Parts: sequence; structure tokens; C-alpha cells
Amino acid sequence: MDALKLQIAPEEQRTRENPAARTTDLLKQVFGAVKKQ
Repeated sequence: MDALKLQIAPEEQRTRENPAARTTDLLKQVFGAVKKQ
């Protein structure tokens, strides 16, 4: 499980830092909900 998290971490960081990387509807919903809080 740790290996999977290590694979996902760089992509998650890129998505958090670059709003243009939030291209799917699901990602837009997730980050939109986070911004509202």
C-alpha cells in the first residue's frame, strides 16, 4: 500500500499546485469543495 501512495503522491502534489491540472469533473468537484471550506 505504501508503494501505491508513493506513486500517487507526485501527481497529487502537481494537481494541488497547478489548477490547470484539475481537468476532470471529479477533480473539479473535489477541489471546489475544499476551496469552499
